[in-house]
Amino acid sequence: MLSRPLYLTPILAQIGTPFVKVLVGMRRVGKSALLVQVREALMLQGVQAAQICWVDKEDLAFDAIRTYLDLASHVDAVFGSAQAPLKKYLFIDEVQEITEWERAVRHYAKRDDIEVFITGSNAQMLSSELATQLAGRYTAFTIHPLCYREYLQFCPGGDFQSFMRLGGLPGVALLHSEQAKQQALEGILHTAMFRDIIHRHSIRNGALLTDILKFLAINIGYPTSTKSMADFLKKERVSLAFETVREYLGYFAQAGLIHPVGWTDAVGKRSMELNQKYYFADVGLRNRTTGWRDNYIGQVLENVVHHELLVRGYAVEIGRVGTLEVDFVATRMNEKLYVQVCYLLASESTVEREFKPLLKIPDAYPKLVLSMDTDWGSDYNGVKRLHLVDWLLAAY
Repeated sequence: MLSRPLYLTPILAQIGTPFVKVLVGMRRVGKSALLVQVREALMLQGVQAAQICWVDKEDLAFDAIRTYLDLASHVDAVFGSAQAPLKKYLFIDEVQEITEWERAVRHYAKRDDIEVFITGSNAQMLSSELATQLAGRYTAFTIHPLCYREYLQFCPGGDFQSFMRLGGLPGVALLHSEQAKQQALEGILHTAMFRDIIHRHSIRNGALLTDILKFLAINIGYPTSTKSMADFLKKERVSLAFETVREYLGYFAQAGLIHPVGWTDAVGKRSMELNQKYYFADVGLRNRTTGWRDNYIGQVLENVVHHELLVRGYAVEIGRVGTLEVDFVATRMNEKLYVQVCYLLASESTVEREFKPLLKIPDAYPKLVLSMDTDWGSDYNGVKRLHLVDWLLAAY
């Protein structure tokens, strides 16, 4: 099992604090493996097996734990119901499969002798829901698919082309053949669609969901309105109300398959009510939805950069400077970064298009243009030009 210190280190740093440690993210992103690694780290520090209660809701051995009362009975059987001087550790993987899980988790989180770690994959684990269910008693860690640096560690024979096509889901990266990777992506996509969306929200027309997801995959990097999507479906002889389209988009986001990105005025610093853009959590799932075509490469690169910014802990918006657009305005604490993404700066008109909006921003925060060009000139009027892959591999 390969380590992911990008996430493991900050999780371990929180051990000993009174908060529930919550690992959230889409299915198959590696939450369970990280939970195992936290347990192993504790045991290396001297924690004994008797101090650990492990519940894995994807293991049939724990199938009988279906409600918070079942969970409490199991934990008390392992730990005892009375407080003890020796610290104990409760791990629950895929906690959302337990009805009213938060009641039991809150109960054990109040005990000084028990530290709680949980993972979850769907809407119940969103920040807004956690704030209600755990009432400030938690620390959340969002786990993303592998970034490119991690991908090269998981897949030593891989390269950037394979990363763009097959994405960064850990279990997929560890497979050896193209066919096995494609089959795995198909299975993950089907499971997320069926279990996290169709089954959870009682949707009858699964084919319609597939059409909407395909529309999003084709239109990465383009503002998308519910009206444009409804018009697209109408051409496919499917009639769907705007409100229903909006609900379905929300379901995709809740399942972690896509990330909606809003707009900000890069000069006036105010939020803007414009049509959102959508990026996939994993480009491998995006490509499995549409198939790979070379003419999609610019959009896929944009998706890769969006993912990297999230991994680096930035909040991301699309920027507007008058009528011009900045691909990403990324903020992290007191930092800000403006980023343009382009496949190749192949002409003077392309250079002007990519650099012009950045040059119109009056502040002194860093401004980057990332592309796949290998023949470089100097920076352009203070705007840095970087090779996209070099930026992905750079320390931060």
